[in-house]
Amino acid sequence: MHDGEIINAYNDDGDAYSIGCDKYGLGKFSLHRVGEKPIEIGFALLGMQA
Repeated sequence: MHDGEIINAYNDDGDAYSIGCDKYGLGKFSLHRVGEKPIEIGFALLGMQA
């Protein structure tokens, strides 16, 4: 994504990152995976007192 718009879809993360860096510059774009299940990382309580 760039400026809130989906620019393109790629099959490989490395290709997407490389093209994004070349076209927009480091930190000026974001990568989002589409179609994969979210990773379960567990449950954490922060700042809770018992």
